[in-house]
Amino acid sequence: MNPLPRWLRYPFYVAALLLLSACATLSGQVDPPQMSVAGLQIVDATVFEQRYRIQLRIQNPNDFALPIVGMSYDLELNGQPFLRGVSNHAVTIPAYGQGVVEVDAVSTLFSFVRQIEELQRGQLESLTYSLQGKISLQNRLLKLPFDFAGELSLTGNESGKGA
Repeated sequence: MNPLPRWLRYPFYVAALLLLSACATLSGQVDPPQMSVAGLQIVDATVFEQRYRIQLRIQNPNDFALPIVGMSYDLELNGQPFLRGVSNHAVTIPAYGQGVVEVDAVSTLFSFVRQIEELQRGQLESLTYSLQGKISLQNRLLKLPFDFAGELSLTGNESGKGA
């Protein structure tokens, strides 16, 4: 079997170089965004599930815009699973900027009742929460994970920290 003529090999070399340079561009260093809960409200409640609208504050620590095309997220209250959601709401967070995005989430009757029982058991002055998930960016193969823990004061003060 004869090898390909030299003039037919060049397009393959060029295609391989373009593919490698595209992969290098896609895998550039991206710092995960810092996320926090800016608001939470109940939208609908049935016997089996409750729907919530969450306002998420997204802060971009990168020197380029983050074109977010989707995300998945879980919210825990006092160390217990509470809400889960996904969103395909596209938004671009500017370089070193921030924005608030409204997303929906669902809890089950069991997780809702468990939280009510926790509140009734003790004299809680605050609720701890943990927000974890992944963000999908336009033109990126990898998803950016995020993890944020905070405290919601029942007396009006809020604090939090990224993990």
